Amino acid sequence: MHTRILVEITQSSLIHQVIERRAEYTSKGNNVLALSIVSPWGDKIVDRTKQLEIRSWRPDELPMLNVALVQNNIRLNTPSQEDPAGQVIAVIDINNCRPWVKEDCARSGCDEATFEPGWLAWEISNIRKLTKPVKAVAKRKFYELSVEEIAEVVQQLQSQNLNVI
Repeated sequence: MHTRILVEITQSSLIHQVIERRAEYTSKGNNVLALSIVSPWGDKIVDRTKQLEIRSWRPDELPMLNVALVQNNIRLNTPSQEDPAGQVIAVIDINNCRPWVKEDCARSGCDEATFEPGWLAWEISNIRKLTKPVKAVAKRKFYELSVEEIAEVVQQLQSQNLNVI
């Protein structure tokens, strides 16, 4: 009983810390954002066999730091489409966005036969893998995680002694 109360107090305290940190972070003009990616591409980013994410659109600002990488199993095609079965598997930074060229295929996790001009290559760095994925709703484009989802991600990073959002 006492252990359960201590866990609930600790979780509540962590959520309050996240809310305060999120407010401080966003007051400086930053957002705590997530990006969904279809499996297995998120795993390939985490394993560092994929260093570029290929998209048809460009982020509004760069660099984008501390982006939660949410892996899910279905491709989200419509603006309001969501996948409740997503999981935050890592926190990443997106440093640059440039035209995708054929020579990028190996770093993109594909072979040259799948190359199509006109796409953009997002350069990814500072990959912080979570040892235990955090359940999160996957959405299109960039979006904000819930406070509870962020708290779980922060808790994972802290337990792994990694940079915290």
